[in-house]
Amino acid sequence: MQAVPLLLFLLLAFSAPTGNAAEAQIEKRVWKVDGVERTALVYAPQSATKVATPRVFAFHGHGGTMNYAACTFAYHILWPDALVVYMQGLPTPSAFVEPRRPSADPR
Repeated sequence: MQAVPLLLFLLLAFSAPTGNAAEAQIEKRVWKVDGVERTALVYAPQSATKVATPRVFAFHGHGGTMNYAACTFAYHILWPDALVVYMQGLPTPSAFVEPRRPSADPR
């Protein structure tokens, strides 16, 4: 059973189109949501204003970045007809990435 996900990954990795045509169309966008500035990298195909377009929201793991997600996931290259949004996560503490200090710390 474990061979199937690995095979799927290899097929996608080696069948992805080469070149940077799709990458050139990625734009950084900024929004205010409940007073908090949110940032994302957005890939929108030219057809998105004319026809119904699939949407993909790609979320990186804790401690990651939208830039790293766009480079490694590359959904905009694998599916160039989809509108792809790589959101930047919020800087929140985590027991694994940023362990809290002893209880005397007021954080």
